Amino acid sequence: MSSQLWQDLKGWGPMPAALVLLIPRLAIGYVVVGAAMIARGIARLFGAASSYEPKANLRILIVTDYMPPQTHGIAFRFRQYVDFMRRDGHEVHVFCTSSVREVETSFDHPNLPCICNPYNMKNKMAYNAGVKLAWYLSAKQWDLVHIVCPSNICWAILPVTAWRRIPCYVSHHVDMEYYIYEYVKARALANFGWCMYWLITKLPCKLLAQCNAAPTLTFLDQHICKEDGYLQGARHRIPSGVADERFTLDSDDPDKQRAAERAALLERCGLGRAGEEPACVLLMVQRLAPEKGTMHALEALAALQGGGAVARGSTTSGKLSLDGTRQVHLLVCGDGPSMKSLQQYAEKHQLPVSFLGNVPNTQLPPLYRAADVFVTCSTSETYGLTVLEALACGTPAVLPHCGVFDELWASATATWRVPDAWIYDEGNAEGLLHAMRDAASPAAKARLQREPVKASWRDATNELVRQYKETIHANLPNRQVRATIMGALDSLLRAILGTLCAYWVVRSYTKRSFKIGVYLLDNYVLEYL
Repeated sequence: MSSQLWQDLKGWGPMPAALVLLIPRLAIGYVVVGAAMIARGIARLFGAASSYEPKANLRILIVTDYMPPQTHGIAFRFRQYVDFMRRDGHEVHVFCTSSVREVETSFDHPNLPCICNPYNMKNKMAYNAGVKLAWYLSAKQWDLVHIVCPSNICWAILPVTAWRRIPCYVSHHVDMEYYIYEYVKARALANFGWCMYWLITKLPCKLLAQCNAAPTLTFLDQHICKEDGYLQGARHRIPSGVADERFTLDSDDPDKQRAAERAALLERCGLGRAGEEPACVLLMVQRLAPEKGTMHALEALAALQGGGAVARGSTTSGKLSLDGTRQVHLLVCGDGPSMKSLQQYAEKHQLPVSFLGNVPNTQLPPLYRAADVFVTCSTSETYGLTVLEALACGTPAVLPHCGVFDELWASATATWRVPDAWIYDEGNAEGLLHAMRDAASPAAKARLQREPVKASWRDATNELVRQYKETIHANLPNRQVRATIMGALDSLLRAILGTLCAYWVVRSYTKRSFKIGVYLLDNYVLEYL
């Protein structure tokens, strides 16, 4: 048990140090907030025109750990939102942990204090808001603040927006409780992680956000339960889309482009040589981690391999097949901690599988279009953007039953209902094979050609802006209270009191930390030397 606890602690990397620094850095941030609010309060008392007035365009502050060059779906989602809102004339400032320098603007601030995410070492997570964000939150005027969760800095933002009566829209994108208990094996440490996540992220969102949103209401109700009596404000489904310019054929000769993309796909799979049997290519696009269930697809192919029936398990030449006529091949795009074990399993069972590693989103559409079937085995998704991308490219998608997928693709309110035959029960290898076989039929692609799935980021951004405006309008009476002299005086007194308290916390914490450091130095370090 102690060995497992030590391994889990090592896996957290610099997070314990970040927790130690959390309180003093949070207090320093509130000193900055207090100073800015005192200045604003004095200006208001002397008649400066600093009250809130709606403008033709929106002034939005987005705080997120997820932006390109990260390849996470959340990063791509917010890159699209920001680009389209800026094109429409809205002033959108983004505070994040990283950015692509070539496209960075003066409205992008990739300098949040951050550490590596222990659950995904290629991504960074902010552990504190920092002085710059504290100043922007308190000194500048905003129509709305949007926090992208999971985030460790909700207590640095939400109390300030509540104080200034700025509406806050919080979107939740990851089921962190699932990841905590999946990756942290020491139960006591996992319980501590769950408690800290609830305290640092979920509690302030429940109490102080004007709107909580998620890609599906199923996930939102599981994550931020509306029945517990604490949830404030509105609930929304944050809209999703695909990049139309990438996911539609852009050639004057579509048939020629499809043929070229198919030939390139077969070449990547080591297929398509002269005289070779026709192929059925299955495509998976995901992070290769245990929660994504990629192994289920390999196990299903291994079960198919052991079937021995020509009509179900192999072609006439003995190659693995779903329908007895086309050899099947699985193409996996993605990387992650499970890559090595998946490759070893495929090699051991001699499965027809190719691993491409990480593929940029810009290069995915030709793969989607050229594949026969898209497959996902993950039930940990909060949306599953790759499913939408595949369907938008006209490729049938096979997916497991779960609350999120059932809401999006199998419910009466689904914008495009996936056939029941393409959906299987998680862990049922035979059901997965049946779903693959049905989705790989010519009739499946023909249906998508007749009834294409349409969902653009332009439409998604328009819907998000509509939700922003709805949240702003609902909060307007609260902002008007601060426009009075009494409101300004109240804000000034709170700022003075808050600044003094924050200063006391920093001073006391620094003194105690110094004493502890001196004690450790005298009694352990110097004695050892």
